[in-house]
Amino acid sequence: MMIHDNSEINELPSSQNIIDRVSSSQLTYKDFVESYMNQNKPVIITNIIDSNEENNWRVRSDDWLDPTKTRPNIKHIQKLFGDELVSVHEQEKAGFTFARPRPTKMTVTEFCDWWFKHHHEEEIVDENNKQLHSLLPPKILYLKDWKFLANFPSYPLYQCPFYFQNDWLNQYMNGAYKFVYLGPQGSCTRLHADVLGSYSWSTNICGQKRWYMIPPSYTYLLYDCFGHRLASHLHQDLDEGGRSSSTFYPGLKVARMHAIEVIQEATETIFVPSGWHHTVENMEPTLSVNHNWINETNISWSWQKVKREIDALCNDAAFRKSNEDGEEYNLCSSNNKDDSCSQVEDDLYLLWIIVSKKAMDTLPLLPHDNSNRKEESFPSIFRSIIPVLKGIQCLTNTEMFSKWKTRSNCHVDDLLKLLSDAKLF
Repeated sequence: MMIHDNSEINELPSSQNIIDRVSSSQLTYKDFVESYMNQNKPVIITNIIDSNEENNWRVRSDDWLDPTKTRPNIKHIQKLFGDELVSVHEQEKAGFTFARPRPTKMTVTEFCDWWFKHHHEEEIVDENNKQLHSLLPPKILYLKDWKFLANFPSYPLYQCPFYFQNDWLNQYMNGAYKFVYLGPQGSCTRLHADVLGSYSWSTNICGQKRWYMIPPSYTYLLYDCFGHRLASHLHQDLDEGGRSSSTFYPGLKVARMHAIEVIQEATETIFVPSGWHHTVENMEPTLSVNHNWINETNISWSWQKVKREIDALCNDAAFRKSNEDGEEYNLCSSNNKDDSCSQVEDDLYLLWIIVSKKAMDTLPLLPHDNSNRKEESFPSIFRSIIPVLKGIQCLTNTEMFSKWKTRSNCHVDDLLKLLSDAKLF
C-alpha cells in the first residue's frame, strides 16, 4: 500500500479528531469509569509504567528489551522461549494491502530466525516517512495473540493496570484473552472491532504504533456497497492495483473524515472502547501487551453484537428457506452450518458462559434479606446481566436455537428463575 497523505484523514476540526492523553497520576479509577468507560470514549494513559512499578513489569527488563530499552531483545527472547509454538501472521509486504495476512504456527525460534535474517540491523528510519514500505523486505511476519500468561501463569510479565482489572472475560476464560504482540516495522492489524464487543487495552513496551479509530456510529461506512464485506483498511478505496475501488467502498472517504489518528509511543497505554473499528500499524519494531475485557459497563455491547450476527444470518436467503418437508429451517443444525453460523454459536456460547458464571458467583454475595429490595438498589452487575439472560432465553426458546441450547447445556430458564426467586427482577 502506498503511504497516503494525512490530509485524507484530518478533514474535520482538530478538536473532533484528537484523543485525550492523561497521566495515570491524574486519572482516578472513578474518573476513568465516568469519562471513558461509561462514555465509550478512547483515551491514551501515560506513566502507567513508572519507576515504582518497573519491578512488576518484567517485560521491561533485559529479558525482553535491549540495553537502550527501545528495541526488543530478540536474542534473549529466543533463548528463553524458543520452543514455544506461537501464532504468526504473514503479510505479503509491509503496510496495509487488500490481501488478508496468512495465519500460521511456528516456534519462537523460527520467528526470531526470520527476524534476524530480514531485519537485524536493517531497520529503516525515514524521517519524511515517504518511501518507507518500498524499502522494507517484501514478506513481513507478525507474532500475534501470544497467550503468554496462559502458558506461563507464574511468570511476572507485567501487572494489569488497575483501570482494567474488572475483567469478566479473562476471569471466566482462564486468561485466554491476554496477549503479547511482537512485530517489525510495517507489520499491521487489519480493520476490525474487538471480539464480542469487548473493550481492549494495549501497552507499548517499546516501539511506536499508529492507530486509526472509527466511532461506532460510522461503522456502516466501512462496508462495501452491498453492506457485506468489511474493508481491509481505511484507505482500501485508494489502493493502487487493488481489487476494490471507491465504487465498491463508497463510504471510506467519509469514514476517514471521522477517523481519529493516534500515535502511541513506547510505555503509553491506549483504551479502545466497545464497537470502535480500528487498524494498527507498527511504525518501529514494537513489543506490546494487550487484553480484551468485558464487565457490567459493556456487556450490553456483547449482546447487541450477537443479536446483529443472528439478524444478518436470518436475513440471508440461505437461512430463511424451508426444507422439502416444509419444516422450519434450523439455523444451527449440523447439516446447515457454515463458518458464519459457527461463529454465531461460538459468540453466543462465550456470552452465556460469562453472564451465567458471573451471576452465580455474585448471587451468594447478596444480603439474605431481600424483602425490601428496591430496583434502584440492585447491584449494577445484575442490572446489566438480567437483560442479557432474558434475551438469551427468548432466543433459545425458538426452534432455530433449541438444539444449540441442549448442546451448550444452557440452563438459562433455571438461572432466571433463581434470580427471580431472589427478587432481583
